[in-house]
Amino acid sequence: MRRMVKKPLTQRAALMILAELQRIKTAGHDPNAALDQSTNHCWADVYPAKEKPIELAASSDYEKTQAYMREQEAHRKGIRRVS
Repeated sequence: MRRMVKKPLTQRAALMILAELQRIKTAGHDPNAALDQSTNHCWADVYPAKEKPIELAASSDYEKTQAYMREQEAHRKGIRRVS
């Protein structure tokens, strides 16, 4: 990732990141999650991962999706019969 954003990982930068990951771990945070977060955001540094709750889709959204999928399947079946 750092090569992609043209900020290659030097030995000094690696040591600084390792020290920060150790501080993150000591503070009770997950260092792997910190690395994942930094990679996903193309950050050159690491920070404690922000805990984001995973929201469940509302049942109405699920029902709309299911109705759409049924409609698409019916449409595909209708096209096959005509051919």
